[in-house]
Amino acid sequence: MIKKLAVAETIYMRWKAIPSWQKGLAGISVGLLIAATIAYWQGQPDVKRCVDSLNLTQCFLLGQSFWQWLELLGVPLSLAVLGYLLQRQQRKQARTEANQQRKIAAVEAKQQREIAADEEREEILQNYIDRLSTLLVDKNLLAL
Repeated sequence: MIKKLAVAETIYMRWKAIPSWQKGLAGISVGLLIAATIAYWQGQPDVKRCVDSLNLTQCFLLGQSFWQWLELLGVPLSLAVLGYLLQRQQRKQARTEANQQRKIAAVEAKQQREIAADEEREEILQNYIDRLSTLLVDKNLLAL
């Protein structure tokens, strides 16, 4: 169980290290591959002819109109773009929250230092007053 968690954490850390544009490009590539596979399995003759011949000029639009391609790729591309935008917004918000937390921590630390300095000064003053009162009582300086 622990080994599985370590593997999952390693995969997650590696995934975080990949730049977001590469993740987006990989997502688009996978989406295109899935769309082409589905079209091939459904028996689209133009797709089968393109895959079988590997002729790139014949494969460019596969006899499909722009609107048909947009229908096929519009949803995956829009999801990829929206996912990227959402991720970017979340990162920006996380950075803003982290900055606010740092500022709050700095203010709290400054307040703690001021409180400690005040307490130290108060303790020094109290010691001074105690010594002065001791001298006045012991040496009977008050009578003069």
